[in-house]
Amino acid sequence: GCCTRLLQGVEYWEIAANKGHAEAQFELASCYYIGQGVDRSYSKAVKYYELSAQQGHVDAQAMLGNCHAKGIGVNQDYCKAVKLFTKAAHQGHSPAQYNLGICLLEGKGAAQDWHRSFFWLQKASKLGHTDAQGLVQQREQFLYASAI
Repeated sequence: GCCTRLLQGVEYWEIAANKGHAEAQFELASCYYIGQGVDRSYSKAVKYYELSAQQGHVDAQAMLGNCHAKGIGVNQDYCKAVKLFTKAAHQGHSPAQYNLGICLLEGKGAAQDWHRSFFWLQKASKLGHTDAQGLVQQREQFLYASAI
């Protein structure tokens, strides 16, 4: 049934991941992250996200950034998170652009920089990231009210 297919899928991802396949590494990491088809293991998730991210997998870079930002499976490290969010953000990954914008807004992992923060939040907003859209709209309303 379904569970047997899922377990076989995880086994195939593990084989491919251990042969260096970036997408399989990302998929296997995600299985470990949420505990789908395997016992949840944040440390194994981080291991496979790292392997995939090193090969330029944009979703793996963003997820690994989240792990570093939140201290999931690794010690919390905003500097590493910002580096990973930056790599993914430059590749057009809207959640990474949003997370980078928030880090810059709050001065976590990088010097506080409202201009760069707004730049990344605007990019994420234009790609349809709803949280970014809300922040951009709030900022524009504030600037409009300040100008009156």
